[in-house]
Amino acid sequence: MENKELKQTIIDERTEIEYNLVNSYYISNIVLSKPIRTGNVGKYERMRARYLKEHKKVEYSIMLIENELKSHFLDIDDICRERVDLLVKKLQKKRM
Repeated sequence: MENKELKQTIIDERTEIEYNLVNSYYISNIVLSKPIRTGNVGKYERMRARYLKEHKKVEYSIMLIENELKSHFLDIDDICRERVDLLVKKLQKKRM
């Protein structure tokens, strides 16, 4: 058997994905473009998901493919909670 020297890095011509040699295995060099936000599913997040699925199917599919759904839902949930807090404060001021 011939002892071949393996290249440290190779690039697949078809997919243009770069692979690095790690312990005799080639591991793909794929990195997420942005960090993914995490959090709990809230009421407004569920409402937005249902709205997108029913009325904006293309936008929903694009965000799903681009891995932006969770971040979008958390942004929507944050915005809605801020607005509710603002409305509650305004109502409290009116009562006084």
